[in-house]
Amino acid sequence: MRSKLIFVLIFFISLLSDGFSRDIYYRKSLGKQNGLKIYNFRIQGKEFTVGSIVAVSFQLKNISGKKIRFGKYGVFVGCRDPEGKNRDFGHSFRNYTLKKGKSITVSGQIKIDKPGEWIFWPAFYKSDKGWSLYKWRAVKLKARRVLVIKPPYLNCDGWKQIKGIGKAKYLCNSDTGFIGIMMGADPGTIGGIATEVKHYINVYFPRTGKIKIKAIFEYVGGAKTVGYGAFAGLQAVSKYKKHYKRKDIEPGLNYEIAAEKIIDVALLAVPEGETAKTAWQALKILDEIKTYYDIAMAFNDALNKLHGRRYTYSFTVKGKKGYQIIGIGLRGNCSAVLSGGSYVIVGALLKEIKIYY
Repeated sequence: MRSKLIFVLIFFISLLSDGFSRDIYYRKSLGKQNGLKIYNFRIQGKEFTVGSIVAVSFQLKNISGKKIRFGKYGVFVGCRDPEGKNRDFGHSFRNYTLKKGKSITVSGQIKIDKPGEWIFWPAFYKSDKGWSLYKWRAVKLKARRVLVIKPPYLNCDGWKQIKGIGKAKYLCNSDTGFIGIMMGADPGTIGGIATEVKHYINVYFPRTGKIKIKAIFEYVGGAKTVGYGAFAGLQAVSKYKKHYKRKDIEPGLNYEIAAEKIIDVALLAVPEGETAKTAWQALKILDEIKTYYDIAMAFNDALNKLHGRRYTYSFTVKGKKGYQIIGIGLRGNCSAVLSGGSYVIVGALLKEIKIYY
């Protein structure tokens, strides 16, 4: 029984540490106030959006040369929400005496439940002098609403362009968010290959203006150049109306290892994946998986066991109010010259798309 309790405790601690591991804001030194040095003011969370929970902490050190006594409100995080309402939290050290030269740490959590500007600052109440300075060294953060979109997506498509001698294949499954790319430009030829695959979403923009979008990919893949002068690369791409953007991604494993790992991912996904003898057969097996859950578990295992990678593609669009179609995906590029060639193979999952209003 005791071992089970310890396991549960460790599990929840790991969840908390994962949830608040990223610094949204950090300032090492805020300065001095009423005989106190205030420092290490930190706001942590996965992101600062409506619905998220953030942790705020800071430290106080008594540098006055004498004891400092906090009153009935103690030390806390001062907070005002976008409507200006009092949302102070993290009250601790009520009626506490802080000896000279000693330090304390104050922390608390709050759920961000409204869009707009939130204000945070270190605050305390001393029994002899009352309240600390109002909104002293205040931090202002703007919370936006976020819409999370996961498969199935509206649809998907792709294209390939070959100049010279080479080969290119692609796959996509809008039900699961899968993308498969395999291409090569052989040494001794002159030309290039480009292959692009995009998933499409139909999303409502509540206003006209800039909209931030994040697309999260999980992938196993790689690139290889043979000889001299050739190029192989992988990019994330997006298309909104006539606006097209792309950004380079680190390809990952080298080509031979990537081919082996993609076969392994197919085996993780379905036991009959062991019938795949080539990377292309493995990509087709992954493409044929029917449910998002099954393929998401396979790529999660790939991240943990097979040196897979996660990539977040962030971009903005000048959105127009109403329903809009956006395409997001991957692009592979290869080139060949007389002295060298190149190859790209990628198995990927467009895991989710976040729209920030």
